Amino acid sequence: MTLPALTRYSTFLVGVLLVVQILVSVVFSSAGVILGELETRVSQLSFENQLLQERVAASGSLQEIAKRATELGFVPSPTAYLSPETPHAQILTTQVGH
Repeated sequence: MTLPALTRYSTFLVGVLLVVQILVSVVFSSAGVILGELETRVSQLSFENQLLQERVAASGSLQEIAKRATELGFVPSPTAYLSPETPHAQILTTQVGH
């Protein structure tokens, strides 16, 4: 190869590599933007998940269940006394028999 041909080849190669570098930079910057959006979404979903877990825990408390039962029209039943010596079925048949 002669010197002018080598210079043209080198200039062409530098140009191609410059274009490749620009394309790679664009791809990486786009990926960075997408990654940032995904990280933001993960943070939002984690926060929402935490709020939902707190709501589930609060709605499962005995006070909340009693409040909801009252809202639905349930009323407290009279207290039943059971002894360990008497089987439950026997108590029910005794009460129904009267």
